[in-house]
Amino acid sequence: MGIKDLTKLIKENAPEAIKLVSKKSFKGKVIAIDSSVLIYQFLAQVRIGGQTLQNENGEDTSHIQGLLNRATNLIIMGIKPIFVFDGKPPEFKYGTLEKRTAAKEKAKEKLEEAKEKMEEDDTEETRAEVDKFAKQTIKMTGKHISDCKTLLRLMGIPVIDAPCEAEATCAELVKKGIAYAVGSEDMDTLTFGSGILLRKFTMPESYKEPVMEINLSIVLSKFDLDQDQFIDLCILMGCDYCPNITGVGPKTAFKLIKKHHCLENILEEIDRKKYHVPEILDEKLEEIRELFVSPNVIDTKNIDTKFRPIDKEGLIEFLCIVNNFKHERVMKIIEKLNISKKVNTNQSSITSFFKKIVKD
Repeated sequence: MGIKDLTKLIKENAPEAIKLVSKKSFKGKVIAIDSSVLIYQFLAQVRIGGQTLQNENGEDTSHIQGLLNRATNLIIMGIKPIFVFDGKPPEFKYGTLEKRTAAKEKAKEKLEEAKEKMEEDDTEETRAEVDKFAKQTIKMTGKHISDCKTLLRLMGIPVIDAPCEAEATCAELVKKGIAYAVGSEDMDTLTFGSGILLRKFTMPESYKEPVMEINLSIVLSKFDLDQDQFIDLCILMGCDYCPNITGVGPKTAFKLIKKHHCLENILEEIDRKKYHVPEILDEKLEEIRELFVSPNVIDTKNIDTKFRPIDKEGLIEFLCIVNNFKHERVMKIIEKLNISKKVNTNQSSITSFFKKIVKD
């Protein structure tokens, strides 16, 4: 997902662009969050005995549990998250999606083999193998997505449906000044033009991992590239819309773009006996590039990013009645959220307590 080895390339050639910071440093800031990866994580990680959490109807609730905890922690920290959900993927991405589907089918086969093995020899090792392949077969459904949107709206947190790629719309929110940064693990967020990318932003607090803040303008300055050249570099390295040129790794890609300045020149000059160039790169380069230059994003003039009060009764019904969460625990979460929202809403800078003096 994203741009292959881009983080490594930035660390080697523009280390000043990366800062490791505490999540608490983003207090008061609006962060646009790419939601899809998060839901997958919750379905994979929030489990008991290798199985997802479920309500009395046998419906998954791991994603609800995980998102409730993560969103609550962000609100308590005074951070203002906006959750953005994927729309229809671009045509060029279907090849990537087909590969992921094939990988899931292969994992299903491996899972059945691992289960048979565990029946014969139930050990910690065989159980771990079953759990590993079970996670690889997870599929996010429309119900999972709908549940997450319902939960967030009841919590008073803005939800945005992107027309296409969520990370592209997240980047647009940053470019338009609506959000400070994008919280995502996908490096193509930078390719879409987000000024600030936050990796590991949505990791559990128990991991005690700092947030990796990547500044795009510093990357471009240290790389000595403009945004168009950076996009060409990312395509050359391999993205979701096009495989990389066989034999061209990140260092070679960087050297090529520095020498030839654009992909057209590289495709014209590259030794095709030594390097295999994917057909799609020759045939559809301009269309692939355009997906990054002018992506299909939401019109920010017509979106609602207002943070609202918690719908207490709605949240209790959704969590406790529909999904069998413990009432006592839900009430404690609601109390924490109400206190945090009140404190963070009422906080002001010290200058707000003084009238501005206008000198003649």
